[in-house]
Amino acid sequence: MIILDEKNRVFTLHTHGTTYQMKADRHDVLVHTYYGPRVSGGDLSYLIQYADRGFSPNPSGAGRDRTYSLDTTPQEYSTCGVGDFRLPSLELELEDGSLLCDLRYTGHRLEKGKYSLPGLPAFFGGEEWETLAVTLSDAAAQVEVELLYGVLAERDLITRAARITNRGSRKLRLRQAASLCLDFHGGDRDHDLITFNGCHAMERCLDRSPLRPGIQSVYLVAVLTSGAYDDNGHIGPSPDSLYDFHPVHVRQSQIQQDHIRVVGGCLHDGCLSVGRHGKAVVMGF
Repeated sequence: MIILDEKNRVFTLHTHGTTYQMKADRHDVLVHTYYGPRVSGGDLSYLIQYADRGFSPNPSGAGRDRTYSLDTTPQEYSTCGVGDFRLPSLELELEDGSLLCDLRYTGHRLEKGKYSLPGLPAFFGGEEWETLAVTLSDAAAQVEVELLYGVLAERDLITRAARITNRGSRKLRLRQAASLCLDFHGGDRDHDLITFNGCHAMERCLDRSPLRPGIQSVYLVAVLTSGAYDDNGHIGPSPDSLYDFHPVHVRQSQIQQDHIRVVGGCLHDGCLSVGRHGKAVVMGF
């Protein structure tokens, strides 16, 4: 079930056992307010603690309010170059070399059914699904990001994807683009990073370790062999057959150790160019 509070610009996603909420704040930044066990609802942005923190810059729109910084505010889709020094969800490079991206809320829509990702693997469904699409835009870079949320309440399932559109006349390069950004703020300080490592015939080997300050990343690397012989007569992968898929990065805040950001499903390392009025879709979680 998806509940929209149009007046306060609060978007609440309920499943059978969980609640997920975001809000477009007074600066049109889409902030993440809550994800956890299901609660009754209402505006949960009071859970965000604002404070004047050294070396965390304040955007010009905040005026003399030293407590508002993108570097400490939990965000729904983070960017880079505008004051948030944590993990970015989106890094882009314009033709003039600019690396700045400042996404602000511009609209939303609610639909019955599951959003589709043509050409990409995804969940499918009918009227039992609901879809929320939230649009963020950078007026200067002329870039639009549509955040897609699919809710299947009875299965406790929320899926995510991001659709990035170049609305301008200049080419841009996506240096990184994630389908998911999740900021945990407050609560328990003791978090673990759990991965399932393995190889052929020995999959899902559980590894659990405490989350530590800094960045920890998980990559899925696949090597595809072509069955062709190289110059030395050995069968092996060609140079272009090594792929890494959808890395997940986790960062514990250096300011507040109970603040954690997860960025996942990333295209990265400048791997995609988007032409004039072109689109890119990042496969979701």
